[in-house]
Amino acid sequence: MLLNGINDLATRGDLLSRTIAITFPPFPKGGCRDERALWAEFDAELPAYLGALLDILVRALAELPRVKVPELPRMADFALLGVAVARVLGCPDSTFLEAYARNQKKGDETAIENSPIAVLLLRLVEPGMWVGTATELLRKLTEMAGDAAKAVGFPKDGAALSRALRRLAPALRRLGVEIEQGARTAYARTLIVTRSSDGTAAASDTAKAATALLDAGSDASDGIRGPSPGLSGGEDLVLDLGEVS
Repeated sequence: MLLNGINDLATRGDLLSRTIAITFPPFPKGGCRDERALWAEFDAELPAYLGALLDILVRALAELPRVKVPELPRMADFALLGVAVARVLGCPDSTFLEAYARNQKKGDETAIENSPIAVLLLRLVEPGMWVGTATELLRKLTEMAGDAAKAVGFPKDGAALSRALRRLAPALRRLGVEIEQGARTAYARTLIVTRSSDGTAAASDTAKAATALLDAGSDASDGIRGPSPGLSGGEDLVLDLGEVS
């Protein structure tokens, strides 16, 4: 499927992660042509274009069984075929894989930029941890957003925030932010949001420590402080529990 437009047509991470985005340069002055002239030139060149593409495809399919990628990205079969095409064209495997990784990174950036909560969340846990319910997290993000929280698309309740976080989770994870479910209170399940200092998402040990602290200090209303294995330099971990929602 091909889509074209001026603005970003895909803004959510689940679609962007399966999209190849291409930005074309503007037409040079005097470079525009009418449709009849364009199609006349295209039809004249079509046999050569189609023949070249089919030749590459046949050779790539023959090469495909020999393609091995140590760490496959999402859309694994597409990545394997892309490497096979690169080999057929005389390029190293890294030519396609690096270009594909740049496209994925650009998609993550687009998803973050178009989310009313993602940038706020990155600021909230840069680097560090936040623990609380979805309603408490929404209250904190709303406070940080100010008047921007009134904009269309900003979550209005904890359930809407949870859905938005699920959509953003893959892009956030690649930026080093992990969102996990923690212990369940009498009213709601807690969220554990961590961001590592080196930009990698490895939050399991830190999340376990947060859950233990949460269980040990469940009656505290002004937060709990404790060591965070996910932070460097022996920094303190601040658990902002707020009110139970």
